[in-house]
Amino acid sequence: MEIPQTDGEDWLIKGENQSGKTLTFNAIRYAILGDTISLQTGHGNSVESELTNGTKIHRKESGLSVKTESEGEFGPETGEEVISGAIGKRNLVGLSFIHSHFDQLPLEKLNRPKRIEVILKSTDKGLAEEIESEKKELERIESQIDEMESDRTALSSKISDRKSLITELERQKENWEEVLRLAERDDLRAISETLREHPDLEQKINDCISRRNSLQTDLQELRNEKSVAEDRDREIDELILDAMDEFICPVCDGRVGKGKSKNRLSSGCCPFCNRERDLEKVRQDLKDEQNVTEKDLDEISEEIQELEEELEGTTEKIESLKQEREELDEVNNKVIDVLHDYDHEIDEIIDIARERVANIESKLGEYGDMVISLEERKADKVAEIEELESLKRSSMEQLRELEEESAERNIENFRQKWQDYHSKLAPDLAREIKIRREGGQRGEIALIDDGGRNRLYDRRGDLSDAEIVLLNISFVCTILDKASKIGEIDWEVLVLDEPFARLDPQVKQKSLDFLVETPFQIILTSSDPEVWKEFQASETTELTRQQQSELSQFS
Repeated sequence: MEIPQTDGEDWLIKGENQSGKTLTFNAIRYAILGDTISLQTGHGNSVESELTNGTKIHRKESGLSVKTESEGEFGPETGEEVISGAIGKRNLVGLSFIHSHFDQLPLEKLNRPKRIEVILKSTDKGLAEEIESEKKELERIESQIDEMESDRTALSSKISDRKSLITELERQKENWEEVLRLAERDDLRAISETLREHPDLEQKINDCISRRNSLQTDLQELRNEKSVAEDRDREIDELILDAMDEFICPVCDGRVGKGKSKNRLSSGCCPFCNRERDLEKVRQDLKDEQNVTEKDLDEISEEIQELEEELEGTTEKIESLKQEREELDEVNNKVIDVLHDYDHEIDEIIDIARERVANIESKLGEYGDMVISLEERKADKVAEIEELESLKRSSMEQLRELEEESAERNIENFRQKWQDYHSKLAPDLAREIKIRREGGQRGEIALIDDGGRNRLYDRRGDLSDAEIVLLNISFVCTILDKASKIGEIDWEVLVLDEPFARLDPQVKQKSLDFLVETPFQIILTSSDPEVWKEFQASETTELTRQQQSELSQFS
């Protein structure tokens, strides 16, 4: 099928139902933008179009080809950029294709925040770019804060680990110092003699001490394993949070900050919607993808609890055995352990104790220096976070001023022009248009009745079908008008699929009369003979059901 060259003139594509009008509408969109509305098949079809500036676009199964009068021919790699250079912002141009299905109308496809964004882009290029730049700056600052918070948490964990080691080393030092104190008072020799006089008791105590030491070693290994598992789970959560960075809300077009997502995830809630849900299946699927085979945290925690209970019982048994001899009742377990390990060689034990105390003191100095260094680094991170938080507050305030104060003028100018188009398009149905500019409902559209009642666009039943269609057409006219004047688009074409199907005859006639008088090129499809009468044969392409069959593979 071929639509003759129109040279920017209005054009009617007429035909009865099922003759391929909507397919032709989509073919025009596909030719310009490379996509379609509400269709999935047929992207292999060959479609050619030519813009009034001489740019020729050919989309076919083998790919895209674009030819310009001044720069020659371009292939699929650069062709889309050439088209964008010729027509301007594609998201704004895309709004000029007004589909016959309600759910595909421009105001239906744009959520409330996106409506404001589109209005600003079409009214003040500089302001829109400034707002976008400030949003990116805010995202950058928030990302830095999240990164710094992660570093601060890691430093806190390292400090805690080093302090735990210091506590353990101090305990060991006290034990060895106790050995030395007992040796100096000659009490160590007396304890040794008591144990040698009661070998069965010594054996029982040492068996329990050996078991206790083994349990402590196993517990330490399990705690290390638990730490590794926690790190692994944090990495899995990071994968989920990284995926959140790519996810945009289909309702408000917003993102959830990483810090907020992390808090929700740690609370067992969905990081996006903040509803409680079991995330273990998601985590397990990610572990399976990474071939992670280690025990999970719950299993490790259960094993730790079992060993801790056994350790407690073993420690109680040691104390009970020591109470059998009054001389051993208050003796440190380490003393009994050392005497057994070194076969009661007192002089050797004294030398070893002095060496161990010296080594431990050296390690305590090392770990103490580490803690001081880590705490200094943590303090630096905290200071950086506070500075970034200050920058974040400034950026948020700047963005608020841009969106709420600077944008106010542009939104009002857009509203007035929209009101003008709407009044001329449908003088009998025209009401005052209201655009909500603040709060959670920013971007809400309403018509205000004579009595002052707000009838909301997004509340089904408030507006008639005709009002919805006319609001969308006048909205797009305003976009084309404003955006072309500031150079955001070089596109003054309105492509409509059965735009008058829901309008009364009188409203339909006035709307059609106005549209053909606008500075825009109007390309429309219609099955209405009353609409056909308004176009000359030289401005019309007629479709048949045979052509519907031929076009049915196109999308």
